[in-house]
Amino acid sequence: MPKLRFEVTHSYRFPRSPARFTPPWSPTAMTVARVGSDPVLVFLVQTSYADEFVLLNLRFDAELGAFPTPPGRETTSGIAYDAGRQKIFCGSATNDREHVYVVDADTFAEVDDHDLSLDTVWPLGGMFEPQSLATDGKVYAQAGRSNIVGTGYGGTVNETTIQLRDLNGTLKAEKTFSDRWVRGMTRFGPGWALVDAARHEIVVIDEHAKMVATVPGFGPADGMHAIAADTVSDFATEPQLSVPPGALGAIGTLYHPDTPWSPKPWHGRHRLYVANAADQTITAGYLTEA
Repeated sequence: MPKLRFEVTHSYRFPRSPARFTPPWSPTAMTVARVGSDPVLVFLVQTSYADEFVLLNLRFDAELGAFPTPPGRETTSGIAYDAGRQKIFCGSATNDREHVYVVDADTFAEVDDHDLSLDTVWPLGGMFEPQSLATDGKVYAQAGRSNIVGTGYGGTVNETTIQLRDLNGTLKAEKTFSDRWVRGMTRFGPGWALVDAARHEIVVIDEHAKMVATVPGFGPADGMHAIAADTVSDFATEPQLSVPPGALGAIGTLYHPDTPWSPKPWHGRHRLYVANAADQTITAGYLTEA
């Protein structure tokens, strides 16, 4: 497997404070979406049952707006944008853990609910819970802790199960990963990118769930809880480093889109956003060979 590292391009603070500040931290979720015609980073962290979908600028530490989660959906732990249908799939960490609900990406009103209880029973008690969602527009993937040693916050996760479902919620396939705690996932490159809180690393798997690369984590250990790939921007016109809105960077600098990115991105130009709940920082960057 290639040896990769995460090349940081910019970072910003959480726009909301999480409800818990001690491990395992509050569930955090992100996805990149078009809201109206604008590409934004949609961010959510549990804040004592008053959650909001917060819209953030993709390039700068700037909040663009916020929408409350639908009534009764205050414990959302995973979100995934479907560009073809202009919808966002949402999963719950605790309440309604056997459901995936769907909101309109422009209004954030709930428009659908998938009851997964007919083919899945997530274990009850302790800290078992589904914790992340991702979609490629054809299926969506949901990851959850499927085994734990010990109880409560002191328990050690030693198994994560990832399920693939069609966009109506029908189970298509699933795979269990031992000694991993997948807290976040996103569609990326050859398949999917995951953040593993147990091993403190980013993992890239292909469409058949075969591991193709790992990347050392950054920030406080156990804190990487969400990851989102920008799948809506045109990277042919994206510079490596950001310039103010409406401005164009100087030719020959990393602020100009015609300048090759350096170091060279792995699998072409891309941008990943990683949320670390321990230090409440969102870090943007891309994968490159170490």
